[in-house]
Amino acid sequence: MKKIISIVVSLCFFNLVATDIYGAVVPVNVPSAVNNFSVANYSLLPADIGKVVQDMYVLGNKTVINIQDLHADEQTQKNIVSVLDFLVNNYNVQNIYFEGAIGTLDFGWLNSIKDEKLKKDIANKLLSEGKITGAEYFGFFNKKKNLAFKGLEEQKIYKENFNLLNNP
Repeated sequence: MKKIISIVVSLCFFNLVATDIYGAVVPVNVPSAVNNFSVANYSLLPADIGKVVQDMYVLGNKTVINIQDLHADEQTQKNIVSVLDFLVNNYNVQNIYFEGAIGTLDFGWLNSIKDEKLKKDIANKLLSEGKITGAEYFGFFNKKKNLAFKGLEEQKIYKENFNLLNNP
C-alpha cells in the first residue's frame, strides 16, 4: 500500500510540473460580442460556479473558453471542477487544453487504485494541498470517452525549456 501511495504522489508531482488548466473548446455557438474584448452580458454558466467576464468575437465555428484561476486555492479549484462538469454535460465539449503540458494527457494512472474511497481521499488531499488542479481532479474522475485532455505547448520548445529549468 505504501508503494502505491508513493507512486501516486510521485506521479502527481510530475503531473503538477507538466499541467495547468487554461481552456476548453466548446464546438457550439455561444453568444459573443461583435466588438473585440467587450464585457460579456450573457450567462454561459450558473452564477454560483463562475461567470463570463469578457468575450471576443472571432471568425470560426468553435468557442474557446479560457478559465483563469487562482492557483492552489482549494475553493477555486473545486469551482473549476464544477465549471468543467457543467460545460461537458451541457455543451458538446470534446477537448480540454492545458497550459504547461504537451500531447494527450492520461489521468488513468489514478484508476489503478481499485478502492474508490482511497482514490477519492488521495485526490481530495492532493487538491487541498495545491498539488493538483481542479482540471486534473476533473480528469481523474471523468468517465466520458469522447473527451480528450491535451497540452497546448509545442513539444520541442517545451522540452527545451523543461530541460533548462531542471538543469541550470
